[in-house]
Amino acid sequence: FGGEDAIDHVMYCIPYGTTNGGVDGNRSWLAYALVNHPRSVYNHFWCGLSSATIHEVGHNLGLLHSSQGDQEYDDVTGMMGFSIYQEYGPRSCFNARKNWHLGWFDDRSIDLTDSIKTS
Repeated sequence: FGGEDAIDHVMYCIPYGTTNGGVDGNRSWLAYALVNHPRSVYNHFWCGLSSATIHEVGHNLGLLHSSQGDQEYDDVTGMMGFSIYQEYGPRSCFNARKNWHLGWFDDRSIDLTDSIKTS
């Protein structure tokens, strides 16, 4: 296929009961992805849930978790906080800060600091 450089994204859907590869043998893991890398891995039914897919692909695109205070997943304004089990949802995507980080709206934004005049 031309190697990993030719791949945009690869999702691995792992059967239920598989360990997360850690020394603890945890079988209740949900999903994980590498930051700025085309690979994401999902445990069983989490592979088909949009909340998990959006969250993990966010990592693939370079996004980190959205925190609230000192709680890593507590910002629920977008999909990089806590991922929920919801079959037909959620009806959200990345929050404004994450969209800005991705540069998705660079062609529709202006920098107002250039027009500020100081005395």
